[in-house]
Amino acid sequence: MDIRFDQENDIIIVNLHGKLETNTVDNLELELSQYMDVHELKVLCDLSALDYFSSAGMQLLLKLAQNIKENNGHIVFCSPQDFIREAFDIVGFNRILQIVDTREDALVILRQATFT
Repeated sequence: MDIRFDQENDIIIVNLHGKLETNTVDNLELELSQYMDVHELKVLCDLSALDYFSSAGMQLLLKLAQNIKENNGHIVFCSPQDFIREAFDIVGFNRILQIVDTREDALVILRQATFT
């Protein structure tokens, strides 16, 4: 698992590459911990290069989204491969997470996001 962080203005971009599974979840959680309690954070999580993810990986992505929302932030997941989108649909993540087809779509949403 390779994790790269980029930033575009006030948006943190998390690029996930490889396999997100039991052996790599702890590393990603450690990398993301610096953002978990930041208020009014805007995060784009790019899934385009994610080749595989297990239930442990799904749980971590949900935990990340919940923490960001609890801190009045906004997260958008983008560019999932078909098998990832299908897994999100099967477990119902498509109803609780914002998932879009492209990075550009995610950036538009996050640029327009306001905090209450």
